[in-house]
Amino acid sequence: MTADHLIGADGASSRVRRLLGLPRDHWATGWQIRLDPDLARERGIDLNRPSVWFAPHLFGAGYGWAFPGSDALRLGCGASSRSVGMAELKRSFFTWLTRFNLGSGDGRLEVGTIGCQYSGHRFGRVFLAGDAAGLASPLTGEGIAQALISGREVAREMVDPHYRSALIPELAARHRRTEEVLEQKGLGHVLYELAPLLLRWPALRRTTLNRYMA
Repeated sequence: MTADHLIGADGASSRVRRLLGLPRDHWATGWQIRLDPDLARERGIDLNRPSVWFAPHLFGAGYGWAFPGSDALRLGCGASSRSVGMAELKRSFFTWLTRFNLGSGDGRLEVGTIGCQYSGHRFGRVFLAGDAAGLASPLTGEGIAQALISGREVAREMVDPHYRSALIPELAARHRRTEEVLEQKGLGHVLYELAPLLLRWPALRRTTLNRYMA
């Protein structure tokens, strides 16, 4: 079988990315358990809306989440490998579960990684998009918006040989600039601690959420 183009949109463990020989030494890690809704309700977890928790002492620049579903509630946390080491995040996750009187045995345990190292998206007739391109946020692991934008941009590059996306590199550069600020000695810790207070301001909260989503 032959094709004019190949798109690697196969996630953080992208086989296409590996075949291109691109580095993968920066990622976000997520731990979660899937809970029976009745058990989640018994533990006082709101099943009517998704919730997030920011706890720098546990998750660094990451966060915890509770995402209700039709058959289960996903309760988990995620963080960049540069913010919290994998072993440390695992310990923090199990510590955090005790807040809800839960343990790993109370649901189906899941763990995964998210690609955060952008090294380009076009390699001749081979393209990368989303997590495969390393476009997820290195701070939060969020990658849905980036996947949608990069997918659209890659499609435009495929149909128009003269088009070169400026949006995809800018997405990666934006994450990198934010990360560099937060990694500055002392400053990052202060910002993490002040974030819950600063985000109470409506204007700042809107700006932050808009940037987080895109």
